[in-house]
Amino acid sequence: HQVNPEVWSVIHPEREGGSILLMTLGLIVVAGVLAATAARIMGVEMLAGREVVAGARAFYVAESGLEVGRYHLAHAVCDPDAIPQTVQGDVSTGESYVLTLAHLGQSRFLVTSQGSAAESVRTVREEVNCINSSPYDAAIIGCQGLRFNGNVEIDSYNATTGAMNLGNGNIKTLNANALLELIGNVEVYGDASTTGPTSPVDLNGIVRVYGDIHATDAITFGGLSGVDGGVALSYQASTTTVDDCDPLDVAGLVNTNRPAGSPASFSLSGNNDVVWATPSVHHYSEFKLQGNSSLTLHGPGEHVVFVDSGGLFKTHGNAQLNLVGGATLTVYLTGDLSLRGNAIVNTGAPANLRIYASGNGAFDVGGNFGFSGVLYAPFGTVDLVGNHQYRGSVRGWTIVNSGNGDFDYDESLKDLGSGSRGQIIPIRWEEVYVGA
Repeated sequence: HQVNPEVWSVIHPEREGGSILLMTLGLIVVAGVLAATAARIMGVEMLAGREVVAGARAFYVAESGLEVGRYHLAHAVCDPDAIPQTVQGDVSTGESYVLTLAHLGQSRFLVTSQGSAAESVRTVREEVNCINSSPYDAAIIGCQGLRFNGNVEIDSYNATTGAMNLGNGNIKTLNANALLELIGNVEVYGDASTTGPTSPVDLNGIVRVYGDIHATDAITFGGLSGVDGGVALSYQASTTTVDDCDPLDVAGLVNTNRPAGSPASFSLSGNNDVVWATPSVHHYSEFKLQGNSSLTLHGPGEHVVFVDSGGLFKTHGNAQLNLVGGATLTVYLTGDLSLRGNAIVNTGAPANLRIYASGNGAFDVGGNFGFSGVLYAPFGTVDLVGNHQYRGSVRGWTIVNSGNGDFDYDESLKDLGSGSRGQIIPIRWEEVYVGA
């Protein structure tokens, strides 16, 4: 017999209700499966996200280890026996590096750093050249800029051996965006280079560089300028820091050598002659040598002049500062410097006279003077004017020459050693993966 569906549903309503219940339960099960799947996916994604973050942090920790390795090489002055083979360090809680340094022969080193963060580990390594760099390794160093205009010849000699015209009168800038500019009638018997990023070299006039030109930006030739050696772009030693401009830490050097007590004043003028027969330490608020006066320092031994309180060190007129009998003079200067007139300051080897200036003021060297010494003023503005004969080495924040003169770099200054540090030149970098 056929049954009317409407009658069946009236007679057996529980059958339809059971179907609805089964469908509802099915939907609940599906929703539960979907929710569990979504939760599992979210968990996996969160875990993957944490792993990505931890991996990135481990990479930067490893890079921090490389920087520590470069520091050890530089401050060990590239001596393989003075550097540690393994260094461990913590960057923050749960983040650390293990650093190894290996000498590959000659000046080459391999620096490997493994960084750890959470459960992630990343390893990077870098092969570098480490070169012993003296703070007196060039004739003229203008950290933030160097400009020569006038009739100038720059060469080198050796005060120890007496050899002349050696062709290593190198000039350079160090910082980023530090222009090296030669204008007028300038002859450089050596190299002209910039090592900080985006630092150009500009030659205009009757300019000749008999060595090489290295620059990290454009090299421009104007007028009758030229170069006898090679020309190289992107010659960047490494990322420059304050230590590159001031490897001696001049503020610390000056503070360490500051005498006790209150400073006096020194002023000598007219036709007066004064002799310092015994090496000693002199503490002044200013130092002035003027007129036709002369100051003679007898050796053997080191005389020290400390000009405190931002005072001026000044030689003007026809004054003379003489070092005899093996005497040397070290000047610690907190103020400005002015060497003018027909003054003669030290007729001996440049190493016998060293001026360390911690200020950022003016350092004026001009007139018809003769100077033999080292001027180390990494934060000062150095102006070379007049007709000068300069032997030694000069370092300043900026250096500008607007006169006529000769500059002879003393190559024996590189052997002084004090303040030397390693210059790090990268060769190659790579990340080391598991199984590599």
